[in-house]
Amino acid sequence: MKRGLILAALFTVATVGSASAANITQNTNLGTVYNTTAVEESTWGGEMGGMTVVATLIRQDNTTFNLNGVWVDGAFGVIGGVQWTTGDSDDNFNLGVLGDTFFSAWSLNIDFDSSTYRLGSLLFNGVPGNTVFDTGFGGGIGTSGSSLGHDFNGFNPYSGNITANYFNAVSLNGAAPVGDLYANFLLSFGDGSYNQGLGERRNGYGFILDTDNARGLAQTAVPEPGSMILLGTGLIGVASRMRRKKTA
Repeated sequence: MKRGLILAALFTVATVGSASAANITQNTNLGTVYNTTAVEESTWGGEMGGMTVVATLIRQDNTTFNLNGVWVDGAFGVIGGVQWTTGDSDDNFNLGVLGDTFFSAWSLNIDFDSSTYRLGSLLFNGVPGNTVFDTGFGGGIGTSGSSLGHDFNGFNPYSGNITANYFNAVSLNGAAPVGDLYANFLLSFGDGSYNQGLGERRNGYGFILDTDNARGLAQTAVPEPGSMILLGTGLIGVASRMRRKKTA
């Protein structure tokens, strides 16, 4: 079993967790529910191709702009990542992970020659890459097939506030979501201002973010308001005809 090496897992958590100087707040929100027919507990860096990651950068005047990135799988399914550029060839940053995301830390490298920008947030959409984000779930296994998960942790030496938001829960075979798996993940740094954003670090910021593979992700069907109105109108019409038949 991928996660049977408990000592190795504890070592990884201790290493990344104890090094973190950031104040981390973690939130979960069921939001829009996605359904999958199967979850595989093991996800490596090279098995998330197509996942999108939107980076929001903050300028010195506190205005923001977004850069879209798409995860690319690397060699042998072991490593993968995404790279962004601000438009200035000397200002770029990249995100990647080598190995199993349960054990391996992700690395975010920010290489800005100027101090023009800081990173405000990273928004992950796992749906295009059949990727789900697996929380620690109080030490329990949670959804069948997902095994143990990890809560988000890391980003040494950043000492500011980090908010980790897991949202849009994932259910298995149409059952109600357990609450451990999510299709989307948002990391926010500081309070949205330049002064508290994430700055340059060529040596990389490391963090733990556990992911699993899902066998396709489909949004749970919810009737649109217009459809509900038509349905309600139809039922009223049926009831009216039934009443007329009874009185006749």
